[in-house]
Amino acid sequence: MSSPAANDLAQSSVDTPPNEITQTFSELTKIDNDRDPDSSFGSPFTEMSDTMSSDELATTETVDISTSAYAQKRKELMELTRDLFSMGAQTLIDLPRIVVIGGQSAGKSSLVEAVSGINVPRDSGTCTRCPVECSIIGNAEEWSCHISLRFDYDKDNQALSQPTRAEFSPPLTDKAGVELWIRRAQAAILNPQEDYRTFQGRSTQDIRDYPNMLKFSRNMVCVNIMDPDATDLSFVDLPGLIQNASDSDVKLVRDLVEVNIRGESTLILVTIPASDEMENQLAVRLARQADPLGKRTIGIITKPDTLTRGATSARQKWKAVLEGKSHTLKHGYYCVRLPDDDERARGISRDEADKIATDFFDSTAPWDEIVVNQRTRFGVPNFISNMSHLLMGVIESALPKVKADVNRLSIENLSQRVALPQHLASDPATELLRMMTGFCSEIRAVVHGENHDDMRLVQSNRALYAIFRKAVRATAPDFRPFENHTRYQLPPLQEGPEFDDEFVERDVGVPVMDLWAVRSVVRQSIGWELQNNVPFAAKKKIIQGITALWNTPAVACFDAVFAGLEGFVQGLIEKYYGPFDRLRDWMSVAVDRLIGECREAAIQVVLSLLKLEHSPLYTQNDYYIEDARQKWLAHFHEVRKDRHLYTRRAAPARAKPGNPYDTDDTDEDEDEVVGMRYESSDQSALMALAKRGYEGLKTNDLKRLHPQDDFGNELIVMADVRAYFQVAYKRVIDYVPLAIEHALNQAFAESLQDQLFAALDFSSADALDRFKELLSENPIVAAKRRELEDKRGRLAEIQRKLSEFKV
Repeated sequence: MSSPAANDLAQSSVDTPPNEITQTFSELTKIDNDRDPDSSFGSPFTEMSDTMSSDELATTETVDISTSAYAQKRKELMELTRDLFSMGAQTLIDLPRIVVIGGQSAGKSSLVEAVSGINVPRDSGTCTRCPVECSIIGNAEEWSCHISLRFDYDKDNQALSQPTRAEFSPPLTDKAGVELWIRRAQAAILNPQEDYRTFQGRSTQDIRDYPNMLKFSRNMVCVNIMDPDATDLSFVDLPGLIQNASDSDVKLVRDLVEVNIRGESTLILVTIPASDEMENQLAVRLARQADPLGKRTIGIITKPDTLTRGATSARQKWKAVLEGKSHTLKHGYYCVRLPDDDERARGISRDEADKIATDFFDSTAPWDEIVVNQRTRFGVPNFISNMSHLLMGVIESALPKVKADVNRLSIENLSQRVALPQHLASDPATELLRMMTGFCSEIRAVVHGENHDDMRLVQSNRALYAIFRKAVRATAPDFRPFENHTRYQLPPLQEGPEFDDEFVERDVGVPVMDLWAVRSVVRQSIGWELQNNVPFAAKKKIIQGITALWNTPAVACFDAVFAGLEGFVQGLIEKYYGPFDRLRDWMSVAVDRLIGECREAAIQVVLSLLKLEHSPLYTQNDYYIEDARQKWLAHFHEVRKDRHLYTRRAAPARAKPGNPYDTDDTDEDEDEVVGMRYESSDQSALMALAKRGYEGLKTNDLKRLHPQDDFGNELIVMADVRAYFQVAYKRVIDYVPLAIEHALNQAFAESLQDQLFAALDFSSADALDRFKELLSENPIVAAKRRELEDKRGRLAEIQRKLSEFKV
């Protein structure tokens, strides 16, 4: 059975024409995040601007455009854009639009009124306190207006994963009532703690007196106007930039402007009062930051009638701006003369206002000096017509990228949903049984080294056991077959037979024992033994001193293996049960208890095994220990015979055990001479014996012919102890790792499933309820799943809307 996510991908392939899918992937592979700002794909303005310059836009025929084929297409583009905004598509993709910005009292409200043909709320100070989206559709049968609310943010100004839209006003057919409804809608936006419907019947005074109202909001009032006499246009009016307010309000308004003008498909319309210097306008600076090349910015100069006749310098500056000689922009500047307070109070019509403005520009310097082909830069009608053409061009050229962005987001959404933990598709008991079986099976396979895809635990343990082997190896007795070891260098074959494979730094707990040190131990152990009988207790004491050092590396190895097992199991718990907080926590507690019990049992096994090496000292490997003993004895005799090779310095005289007054070392020197003498005569003796029929003899066979060594018994003790160490060492480095594997790792893996199933008690009456609670999804994962599903629905709706529109 295919997953819902896979079905979504298949459905998206069906809903989207093949050529569009191909185009999507092709375009996606070409998009560069650091693309050239002049790239036509990166910005919809280049292609349109190359085919229609600012001056050509200004001189485009504006007569009877509502009845042309272009007007129909423009209407469709407007409706498409409006629908996309109503779906909240702007929160997902960059949609073409016009955003009007400006400082407080820059004439923005008057411009909005002149363009829309409706009155907007006017109060002292800031009039617009939240974004107002105004869509004007011409070619209508009669004038009407409808107001709605769009909530893109919650009451804490955090972006909503699923924006909502609420119908607010009834259809309005009287322009006189629109201002109050806009005021009501703005009040509803500014009071997110209240039900927006409570403001639908409030008066202007009620709204002004309403307590605890926000100063500003990011959520939006949407005003849709159907006007038979209007040109299609859509724009967003933002609150005016302020300075004399709290820091938080100043920052909120500025952030609101910066966020809304950063889109590469956004036309930035900056209102600039002629009564002020352009360099003083914060709106101009913000526009320049968002659009450094001036490709998306249009300047509109307001209040030209406030310049007195004596303001000659200011007039010439603004003339230079309009003529494109200073502060140049790709789409240039416009200049509008808007009704003043007296004219608004008299309620002059739009035609009257346009007539007054035309007369003003035709008779007032320096505006009347502007060349003919720049005359269409004056007046609201010219401004509206040109902005409509410009916006339609931006929308049309941006559509391929919009489609590509939506397809890309759909693919990303599908990938993110697939990456989420699989949602439960069966009853809780079956799902839990499946997860538990997989969990326990993987642990068994990894512990036994049967999971060829994951050998990390086995390889880690092998490395730890190798460290343990070296640690035990480092406890080998350090016997020096000299009377005073400080006079000699360490023999090159210091470890003697069978231990020349690698060098291991000796454990600090191992004492250096020369012949006198061994003799001291022998003397301390003498009981009723006859002369020349070395007491076994002496050998036992030395051996037990060495084997006692094995507990520390064994316990350290055990702890390291246990930590690796514990970490591995915790990782698997997260892998299998991570999406389910309650089940994961329950499993962690249950597994911790079980693995703790296994640990206690296993460490006792290891300690018991080490205790075997304490007493009795025993082996049945008689041949090996005797062979090792002979080799070590021969090795120690050989070293004593060649001791002159190891002399390094004169050692301070020291008293010999048993005779504190005897500090003469001449006997040692004599032994060296004897050793050298016998070394030179051994070959002659062997040759003489061979002539007499005693062939095959070796140097070691002549030892009985040498003078008796005064430390013969001590050398035997050294050889016996060293041989037994080899036997015990070789068995302990195998048995301790095997005990850890069997008593800890394998014992835990084999008992885990039975223990967990018993703890879950599948047969109990409340099992189903318990399992449902344990398998409740992680709230974060569940919220992410809902968010992605909501986004998937929105993207599918946007794709459907785009597929219906034919460019």
